[in-house]
Amino acid sequence: MSDIMERLFVVSPHLDDAVFSCGAWLASMPGAFVCTVFAGIPRDAMQTDWDAQCGFQHAHQAMPARHHEDDAALDVLRATPVRLGFLDSQYLPSGASGQSKDIAAALADA
Repeated sequence: MSDIMERLFVVSPHLDDAVFSCGAWLASMPGAFVCTVFAGIPRDAMQTDWDAQCGFQHAHQAMPARHHEDDAALDVLRATPVRLGFLDSQYLPSGASGQSKDIAAALADA
């Protein structure tokens, strides 16, 4: 079995979920991969309530900052980020749905 087949692969919905929920486990498994599903950056520089509460003017500030924060946390844990480009619900147009099959396919590919 190759090295890559022996590494831990954690699926995380959002950028901080894996680090907060299983950071100690990740730290004990150097070389793990953390695949974040909703890590996409919306095309429009919209501001959501959550971004505003976090001090960001718009998503184009928020998401790169969150990626940078995630990189730093995963570096400490010696894990490698894998980011899918799906948008979190706060960035989706009202009533948008139907990502399940696309997400499943992207996870299978990852």
